[in-house]
Amino acid sequence: MREAMLNRVKLNDRPNRIFDMITMDEIQKVTAHLRKTFGNDKIRIQPPKKPDHPTEVYILDEFIGVLHRDEDEGEVSYDLNISIIEEDLQ
Repeated sequence: MREAMLNRVKLNDRPNRIFDMITMDEIQKVTAHLRKTFGNDKIRIQPPKKPDHPTEVYILDEFIGVLHRDEDEGEVSYDLNISIIEEDLQ
């Protein structure tokens, strides 16, 4: 089951910080939060196909970034990393 799989990567500069795969329940909650926050029902989060793949965020079919789950000392947070390439600014 995908929800049970955890992809844990310890960061060298913060050894007690762990990044985990996001469960389907978390994806639904984060999707609802992003849609409400940005007033856009077209935001969707694509679960990773494999444990070592990123969780991708889209608006319609346009990829906008990756979402990471961060657990540090029992507290969970989510990091949305949006990259904008220079050619898109023109």
